[in-house]
Amino acid sequence: MGTNWDKQGNYQKYNSDGSAPVMVVGSLAKVEINGVEYPIKFEIDPNGNAVLGIVDSAPRAYDELKDAFNVSTVSQSCKVQLPNYNKTLNVPATTGVDTISIVPPVGELWRITGLNIIVPAPTSATTGTHTIELGNSYMKDIYGKATFNGTIYVRNHQFETPMISVRPTGDTNLISQLLMSGVATAGMPYNLTYYNNTDVDQTNLLTLWARIEAYPINIGW
Repeated sequence: MGTNWDKQGNYQKYNSDGSAPVMVVGSLAKVEINGVEYPIKFEIDPNGNAVLGIVDSAPRAYDELKDAFNVSTVSQSCKVQLPNYNKTLNVPATTGVDTISIVPPVGELWRITGLNIIVPAPTSATTGTHTIELGNSYMKDIYGKATFNGTIYVRNHQFETPMISVRPTGDTNLISQLLMSGVATAGMPYNLTYYNNTDVDQTNLLTLWARIEAYPINIGW
């Protein structure tokens, strides 16, 4: 398929057999490159010569005429908060569960960059375990299980008291990273879920402080 400009400056595309043009687009035309059509126009280069230029659908990163990159930076402001979600628990023995949710207002995305958590052992428990899980909905990032008489203590991006088991298993660096990288929106809260598998009710105060960076968003979640 051939191309040409007619006497009126209109861009024409011809069939390969030289038959009549199949498209006349006017002074702003299109050119096909690797099967993709781009708008084109006459431009004047720095030396005053007329050149044919491609009009990109989006600005190109590199501008040949300026010998520079068309790059702009976008700043995003945030506010830092340190709310607490302390709660006096009332979780039944054996199979009790309770959840504390960190829920931003609509229109904000929260990055959770630090957590301070204290869950005392259930008073007078003599057997069993108690556990916390952290994460969004079914995506539980962190898990820590303590004995019936052990306090669960998260500080400095790690479990500071002995745990029976933790997840991710055997990787304290990954646990630290996960404790600094939680995210939450109004439709996707960040949850602390507590499981009481001891032989007594859990009625102690659960302490939860969160360091949060709050960013405005303009999309739905």
